Amino acid sequence: ALDPEGAANALITPAVVTSSGVGDLDQAALDRFLAGTDVTVWARIGPYHDEIVGEVATADAETLFQLLHLYFTRPRVDQQAYASELTSWEPLVMRPQSDPQYSGLDALVDLRYGGHPCFTLVPSIEQWEALDPGAVERVWRERTADVADWDFVLSGDLDGVDVEDLARSYIGSLAGSGTDGTPPDVTPAPPAGPETSELAIGSGDTGTVTISFVGPSPEFHAE
Repeated sequence: ALDPEGAANALITPAVVTSSGVGDLDQAALDRFLAGTDVTVWARIGPYHDEIVGEVATADAETLFQLLHLYFTRPRVDQQAYASELTSWEPLVMRPQSDPQYSGLDALVDLRYGGHPCFTLVPSIEQWEALDPGAVERVWRERTADVADWDFVLSGDLDGVDVEDLARSYIGSLAGSGTDGTPPDVTPAPPAGPETSELAIGSGDTGTVTISFVGPSPEFHAE
């Protein structure tokens, strides 16, 4: 599970790493290398599950496998990418009124999870000021250090691609303990009763009311 102490850094980690280049290549050099190919990679870190998602033209399948391998083994945290990500988040952190809808969703999530850092959508000002590129790199390396609990799924038009050989070369060579650990439960219990939050942000006479209910769902049985 995500460490609460590193949760704020985890919010920006995927975007920073996937825009910093890989190995000996910074992002500019990587972009030049990928010129003429059709490859896209993005990532997400959550309280329990992490994702690295890649899209690629069939002819460039091996390039995607190579990138995936490097994001696991030789990631980079570039200072320029780190600063750029902070700049993109700064208005939302410092001036929530810059995006009333997202700020409202963040407030709703904080009500449900009691402001738990692993579930908040926007870091507090204190968390923001404590963000650190070294911590960003540590979060990424901790989450990708052992592929034993990762699942790899491929779908699409793979005619003419030796997927088994590519998987053996670029995924099978990644470090793994061979054990799939069960993460501890970090999800706070729902509020004991109704909780409300009112945000006076934005401009004009437009308002939004969002209501969320938390409760057990009936057990589902597939026919």
